[in-house]
Amino acid sequence: MKGEATITEKGQVIIPKAIRDKSGLKKGRKVYFELRGEEAAILPEVKGPGGAQAVEERNTGSGRGNPISN
Repeated sequence: MKGEATITEKGQVIIPKAIRDKSGLKKGRKVYFELRGEEAAILPEVKGPGGAQAVEERNTGSGRGNPISN
């Protein structure tokens, strides 16, 4: 599935509704951003054991840990 959005002056984008619906992204849900080479990926927060690490393992199979460090 693909979608398109334009980045605003504030750096904001609206995730297309079809993508939000398919990925279960709802208002108020936390997401993580990860650079993969020259691409940016949006990863939904995973509740339960592993948290963000579980997101990365599910999406990349890498198991390298938290894609975002605070």
